[in-house]
Amino acid sequence: MFTCVYSVAGDKGGKLTVSTAGKVVAEPVHTSLSYSIVCASPQYVAAKRTYALTIFYEDADGKRSIPFKGIKGRDGMLFDMVWTKTNFVGNEVVVDVSGFDPKKQYVCEYVDEANSNIKKITDSKFLDNNKYKLNCGKQPTGFTIKLTSQRVKLAIKLKGSSTAATYAGTGTNLIELPTCQNGIKDGSESDVDCGGLCKQKCGPQKKCAKAGDCFNNMCLKNTCGGKSGTSQSEAAESCKQIIRDYPKAKNGRYWVRGVGNTVAPFKVFCWLVDRLGGGWTLGFTNGYHWCHTGSGAQGNVDGNVLGNRAGCYKMADDKIRAVIGQKSGQSSKFDVMNDQSTWDRRYTSANLEYTVMLGYTERWHFTRWTPVGPSKTKVSFRSYYWNSDFDGTNTRGEGTLNWKGTVTNCGRGSNGGIMCNGHTQGDSGFSGNPNGGAGCKKRLSTRWTGNMHWYMSHSNYDTYVFVCAGAQHTSGRHFNHRWWFRSGDDKSA
Repeated sequence: MFTCVYSVAGDKGGKLTVSTAGKVVAEPVHTSLSYSIVCASPQYVAAKRTYALTIFYEDADGKRSIPFKGIKGRDGMLFDMVWTKTNFVGNEVVVDVSGFDPKKQYVCEYVDEANSNIKKITDSKFLDNNKYKLNCGKQPTGFTIKLTSQRVKLAIKLKGSSTAATYAGTGTNLIELPTCQNGIKDGSESDVDCGGLCKQKCGPQKKCAKAGDCFNNMCLKNTCGGKSGTSQSEAAESCKQIIRDYPKAKNGRYWVRGVGNTVAPFKVFCWLVDRLGGGWTLGFTNGYHWCHTGSGAQGNVDGNVLGNRAGCYKMADDKIRAVIGQKSGQSSKFDVMNDQSTWDRRYTSANLEYTVMLGYTERWHFTRWTPVGPSKTKVSFRSYYWNSDFDGTNTRGEGTLNWKGTVTNCGRGSNGGIMCNGHTQGDSGFSGNPNGGAGCKKRLSTRWTGNMHWYMSHSNYDTYVFVCAGAQHTSGRHFNHRWWFRSGDDKSA
C-alpha cells in the first residue's frame, strides 16, 4: 500500500498536513522496483504555499518511506491553483481563486452530498477580467433540497482534464447553494425565489399559499396583491391599491372594481405620483354654473378631465363609495384632496396650493341641499404649496406643508358634498386659522383674509376653497376645482 503525506516545507516540527492514498499507474517490470505513483493533491490546504511530499510503502515487512524525486533538485511542490470561497451574486456562483491562468478555461463541478450520482458541470469565466474572481455561471439545480439550500461538493477543474484546483478555504468544500436565489420555483417556494421558507416576499401577482408569502401580507385566491388596472381584465381595486402594489405606476387612466372588487370594472383617472403617497381617484370636477354635480355620473373620463373649464365630470356616488371601500348604507373613513386646473387671478398670482382632508368618517353622497354630515372622527386638514406654478396636469412633488390643523364645522350648508366653514384649530407650530394665507407658513394670497371655507358646492354650484391662497372660488372665473378620493383605512386598498 502506498501513502502520500504532505507537510509544510521547512516546518521543523515535521507536522503532517494531510495524507492521501497513492495510486500505482505502472506495474513493476520483471524484477525492477520502479513504480509510477500518482498522489492526489491535498483536499484542503491552509493557503497557497510549498509542501514537502513523502511517499510511504507498507507491506508485511512494515512501513518505509520512499524518497520523492518527482521534481529535479527539489523535494517540495507548490499548489499554485487554489480556490478559497464561494459567493452568490443573484443566481450566479462566483468563486475566489488564486494562481489560475486567465488564458485557460475552467469548469465548476457540483456533486450532490446526499446522492453522488447527481452531478452538474458548468462552464466558467473570469469576472470582468479579474483573475481572482471566477464566475461559475447560473447556480445549477436538481440537487437534494434541505429547507432553503442544496448541499453539494464543489470542485474547480481545468476544462478537459482531471486537474483540479486545491481548496484552500476554511472548513470544507461542501457548499450550500441557496435555493431562494436560483431563479426557479423549487423547495417550499410559492413562486420563483419567494414565499415559503424564503426570506424574500413575493411581489404583486406572484403565487402564494398564505398571507405571509406576500410583500403586503395579502394572498387573494393564491395571488399576492392586486391587479395592475392597465386593462379591463386587469381591473384593480382602486388607485390606492395600484400605487401600493406597483410603485412605479404613473398618473393616468386605469380600470378599477372597488375595494374588495365590489362592482363591475370601470375606468377612472388616478393621481399616483405624489401628494401624501398618491393613490387618489378623481371623483368629480366642478366650477360655476356649467357643472351640475348630482349623485349620478356626468361626463367621460376619457375626455379632458384635468383641463381648464373642460366641462363637468363626475363618477356616480356608488362608484366613489366603491373606490373608498364604503359599503352600501354605511359610513367609513376616507381621505379627500382638492386642487384646481388654474387659479382665481383676483386673489393669487399662480396656482400654488392643494389641500387634503384626512380621515373623514361619514357616508359619502352628493345631494343638493343636503351636505355630507359631520365627520364621526377627528380629521386632519392640511394645505401644501409648490414654489412654481401648477398647470393642472404636471407633477410638482409633495410640496411644502403650509398649514396643518383640524376643522370641526363641517356638514352644514346649502348644497352637496362636504362643506366646512371656519372653526379651525392649528396643530403645534401653526396658527389657529389659515386666514386666507395670513396664518399660513407662506402667504399665497394677494389681497384676501378671512375664515377658512372648503365647499365642494354652494347653492349655485360654485366652489369655495379659501385656505392659504385666499378666495379661490369659481364665481365668474374660468377654472375647475377637482376633488380626489381614497380610502382612509391604511389596511385597505
